[in-house]
Amino acid sequence: MNGTAHGLPAIAAMFAAARAAQRSAFLPYYPIGYPSYAESLDAISALAELGADGFEIGVPFSDPLADGPVIQAATQTALSNGITVRRCLDAVRELRLRGVMQPMLLMSYLNPLLAYGPRLCDRRKSSRRRRRHHSGSSGRRSRRMVGRLSQAQPCPDIVSCPHQ
Repeated sequence: MNGTAHGLPAIAAMFAAARAAQRSAFLPYYPIGYPSYAESLDAISALAELGADGFEIGVPFSDPLADGPVIQAATQTALSNGITVRRCLDAVRELRLRGVMQPMLLMSYLNPLLAYGPRLCDRRKSSRRRRRHHSGSSGRRSRRMVGRLSQAQPCPDIVSCPHQ
């Protein structure tokens, strides 16, 4: 990736490049904060240098019921290390500064995003949404929702940043 595309166009270009090379795209999932904040950034940077097409950046959640024991243990470690949604956005920004230009999708349960603020995903340019935009994230993907469906309405499940 040349780093000039953002949001959905970057993700589409990533898949198009993999398709043109007649291969699947490789998007590893990596939770920020496991085994430590610095080591998670080092691991993602190394995977980027080795040619990963993109990344699912794991935002830890205190009750990952739908995940297996490995991800549950990793996210518990990340939470013990003080990782928050804001810290994950900081991580994306730092990875961009390190030269990681592949698309990065924040992968999270909906609850932490709602706790951080529903405007993280709102179409309006709230300070939280601007923070996500300026971090360099290509979007966000809510894997599962734990809680009432009514909580999901202010934050639709989208992967693009429509104002980028």
